[in-house]
Amino acid sequence: MFDLDHRLKDLRASIVGSVFMAATAIMGLVWISLGLYSFLSRELGQIWGPVVLGLICFVPLILFALIKTFARPKPVQPTSVPLESNLLAKLLEHKLFENAGGSSPVVLALVAVAAGFLATRFPGVMATLNQALTAYAQEMNRRASASDETQV
Repeated sequence: MFDLDHRLKDLRASIVGSVFMAATAIMGLVWISLGLYSFLSRELGQIWGPVVLGLICFVPLILFALIKTFARPKPVQPTSVPLESNLLAKLLEHKLFENAGGSSPVVLALVAVAAGFLATRFPGVMATLNQALTAYAQEMNRRASASDETQV
């Protein structure tokens, strides 16, 4: 069965961890910059210390620009990823309509609109939506069969 709550908790934990790692890296860079500023100002003077520190901060940017300028571009190889993802989206859309069968025409129209939008714009989300709706349809079928058994 599809456990959306567990996936959301994992996503939240990943985001919080990433934010804490980024904050730690920024604080470390700030303290290193303060230490370098103090050292360079003391050794080179109040004018040349900050100038040299500014040049040091531009070194990664300059290296990146040089690498991009002189690196040979790799030849682009055509892939069939759009075709495969399109086929997967169509398959998931078909399964989605099978699971929504027996519902009202309004619900089927809304499902068709949502599935068409997700299939064209976000094919990766289509699988998650399909799992959620499959679990919902199975639960509704189980409840319907349980209510039928209690009435008989």
